[in-house]
Amino acid sequence: MPTGSELVSTAPTRLALLGAGIAHSRSPAIYRRLIGDHIHYELLDLSRESDLPAEAELAVRYDGVSITTPWKAHYAAAALGGARALGAVNCLRFRDGRTEATNTDWTALREMVPAMAREHHPVLWVLIGDGVMARVFAAVMQEKGMDFVQYARSRGDEVATLDLPVRHPGGGTKIVVNACGRGFSFAGNADATWVFWDFNYAHAIHETRLPCLFGSYIDGVGLLETQAKHAIKFWSGTLSD
Repeated sequence: MPTGSELVSTAPTRLALLGAGIAHSRSPAIYRRLIGDHIHYELLDLSRESDLPAEAELAVRYDGVSITTPWKAHYAAAALGGARALGAVNCLRFRDGRTEATNTDWTALREMVPAMAREHHPVLWVLIGDGVMARVFAAVMQEKGMDFVQYARSRGDEVATLDLPVRHPGGGTKIVVNACGRGFSFAGNADATWVFWDFNYAHAIHETRLPCLFGSYIDGVGLLETQAKHAIKFWSGTLSD
């Protein structure tokens, strides 16, 4: 197993993040901390699918590319291994004239969900949302044999105003996972038995309101950092499926 220093020595140096509305991203700072200040990191902020670069163009300019909302499905045909079933990727690499992709949100959550379970011992998991990140989380839970309840606007649920203690009364720690996009704000009710695990970070409304409402509020920085470490392994050829 390569050490951290060995991974950094083999890590790519020409990187980019491709998404829409990503000016707030902390990815450049995280990758510079993990790899070094010598890397070249670009933000490709593109709001129209017609403007997305072809894989061959990306391969000329970069060693590795991260993909975020709303373009995770666009390059899914290049997915390897277990990521194929997700229909979404967030990490591209270029080898011998071909593009390879994986989903490091998925590999990161396979590590983080059991860790959260060990730390909090939840009696219930609740998932909010039904987009790509919700699908990835659900796939991890299914793989681990863990049950959860899901609420989504597409099902007619008023997810923004859920009264969690009324819906799910009783003692014991309960974890609600927010897999909705940054435009969503939770304005419902909770109490100290609930943990709010937000897949978003730097969400001003949540950071202000939710720590006072829930027993614990966990933002998405930990997920971002974990998937970044997995992305470096993928680009370096050492990430296991």
